[in-house]
Amino acid sequence: LYECELGETPKLIKNWKVGPTPSVSPSKNIPSIESLGETAVDFDFATPTIKSDDDNSENYAWDKIQWPILVLRGDGDILIVHGNVLSA
Repeated sequence: LYECELGETPKLIKNWKVGPTPSVSPSKNIPSIESLGETAVDFDFATPTIKSDDDNSENYAWDKIQWPILVLRGDGDILIVHGNVLSA
C-alpha cells in the first residue's frame, strides 16, 4: 500500500504477503506451472466500513475506516483481507 500525493514520490505504507511463495524450478528461474494457481494475480478494494463508537458523526478519523481488500488468485479463489490497512 502506497501513500501517493500529487507531484510527490509514492511512499510505501504497508506490505502484505498473501498465500505461499511460488516454488522455483531447479532448471529455471521461473515459477513452476503447478504453483501459478496459488499466485495473487489481481486485487481491488471493496466498499469501506467505518468502525466508530459515534455513528452519528459526519467526520471520521482515518484509523476508524476499514478497507476490505479482495485478492484474486490464479486458481480463481478470491481472498478477502479485513482490517485497518493503516494500522501496524
